[in-house]
Amino acid sequence: MSEAVDLDNHVKNTTLEARVAELEAKLEALSRAASAGSQQSQHEVEILPAVPGDGTAKDEKSASKTLSTQRTSEDDGHVEDDFPLMISIWDATILVSMGSSSAPGWELKFADQVLVILLYILNMIMQTVFVAGITTTMNPNPYVFPAIDTMRYQRLFEGHAYDSMDRNTMQSRVQKVCTDTWHNRLSSTSTNTFQYLQTDLNGVPGHFISLVAMTIWVLTMTKELRSTFDQLAALVMLPRRGTILSRAGVTLSDEVIADDQGYIIPAMSNRHKVLLAITVYFPRFLVAVSVMLVGTLFLADTAVVGDLILNACALEIVHNVDELVFEAVCSRKLQQMVEKTRIRYVRGRTCMSALCGPENASEDKTMQCKSQCLMLFRLSYLSIILFGAWMTTLNPLVSMAEDAYAAICGQNLDFAYISHPAAGLPVFANITSDATAITTKCFYASQYEAIAMRVGFEPQHFPRNDTLAQLVNGTHESCAMEDNDCPSLSLATLSRLKALSAEIFDAVDLCRDQNVLLQVLRSTCLNETYTSESAEVLEFNNIHSCADVSPYCLCNGRACSEGDFEGALVRPLSWSWVDLLQGMCPGTCNKCLLPVNASAVR
Repeated sequence: MSEAVDLDNHVKNTTLEARVAELEAKLEALSRAASAGSQQSQHEVEILPAVPGDGTAKDEKSASKTLSTQRTSEDDGHVEDDFPLMISIWDATILVSMGSSSAPGWELKFADQVLVILLYILNMIMQTVFVAGITTTMNPNPYVFPAIDTMRYQRLFEGHAYDSMDRNTMQSRVQKVCTDTWHNRLSSTSTNTFQYLQTDLNGVPGHFISLVAMTIWVLTMTKELRSTFDQLAALVMLPRRGTILSRAGVTLSDEVIADDQGYIIPAMSNRHKVLLAITVYFPRFLVAVSVMLVGTLFLADTAVVGDLILNACALEIVHNVDELVFEAVCSRKLQQMVEKTRIRYVRGRTCMSALCGPENASEDKTMQCKSQCLMLFRLSYLSIILFGAWMTTLNPLVSMAEDAYAAICGQNLDFAYISHPAAGLPVFANITSDATAITTKCFYASQYEAIAMRVGFEPQHFPRNDTLAQLVNGTHESCAMEDNDCPSLSLATLSRLKALSAEIFDAVDLCRDQNVLLQVLRSTCLNETYTSESAEVLEFNNIHSCADVSPYCLCNGRACSEGDFEGALVRPLSWSWVDLLQGMCPGTCNKCLLPVNASAVR
């Protein structure tokens, strides 16, 4: 009986000792796992799911399949991610650098390799040219020196010149420019500046729209930089070729392996990593940062709100040129290979893995803290870039736009000037307060109507008159008569007439009445627009031809010595009109010293 009890105790002690030994072995394994999570061993031993086998190629393929379908738990200190390559010439270059592989279906032809290298060079050249072009020939700022000084000079000497004044609307040239009723480059600049500043407060100022566009652009490029950085981190964290998978029992002897989803890059030599960092990632970072900074300043420097969309589209083309080149030229098979290739990223292999690479929803407080720090870092540099662009480019542009608008449309617009005939310095006159100018507005409107009828446009101030239009164009049968007064002359006669002054005109054989033009004047002045402004133009109801002007021919601008208005203190028309009508009817007023030469007129 006692022997049975002793035997039973012996068995229990043996079982307990075996259990303790088993627990000690597991504790040692856990300790090794924790140590491997903080630093690499001399042989870069990976803690991976156990896969039975003897280390042969067949077992390696089985292990690679297990890699794609299983993940170690976060309790082991490792989190595995597959980071896919993107359809772009940059990622295609990575694929080309991998060369040949024993992975099933991996077929990278020599022609594809050469083509990708050529497209890589072309992509670099195109993006460099775009960046250089944006900083030089594509500067959208219209206010750079000496543009504002030129605008101010043009406004002073052309915008207020008496000869440039519109007597039909009684506006100076600069008033028409600032009311967008005159078309030239200065007017376009004025309109664009007004729309950009929104001085009437009815719309969103252009610099706010620019700031939104800049923010979207920086976010777009930040996404590109983050994706590139994640990919580089995944590549750096790859184990070297020949790494022993301790629990899988296989050695990673190939840089590309196949699984049921495509291809995986599980390992890479350090030399290969350095080569890719120099030839792919450094240029890619450099291009992305350059395009981001230059593009931000480019959008900030855009002074025309309508051009913001065009400039943003141009930047998007620069951003996508690597994808466009690859998708437009390379074969579909090569594109599918790039799209199906993934980089195996094992988080937790080194202490640096927490600072880089794709983030996950880990409950590790240290990882969460560092992820939040990275998020704050991204927000900080985003704010710094936008603030720098605002201070260096956007805010100065707003100030220049305000100065430009003040140079074009600021201060007093309502005056005209001429150079004094003796002193040579300018003398001035207000425009809208001049009553005489208002009463003769229809005279200058008739100039517009006469030229418009000669072109073939419809008159604006009176109904269409085909007979009058034929007389103005010189196609009426009466224009062939020797004593015609049609305003259609030969080019030689027109040149001769241009050289004459009003005093000399009376002494040449071209002096004659202008009845056709008087009809245009009469029809224009009897428009309600002008009769409501000045009642004296109603006198044109009594003037049908130069013969009806004869009562005014006896007036000399100071008094009428005889005739219908002799001694009259009040006349139907002012002295300004008397002078104009006498100039239109020199024959009736006996101012012509020579008879009309019909051949000279033609």
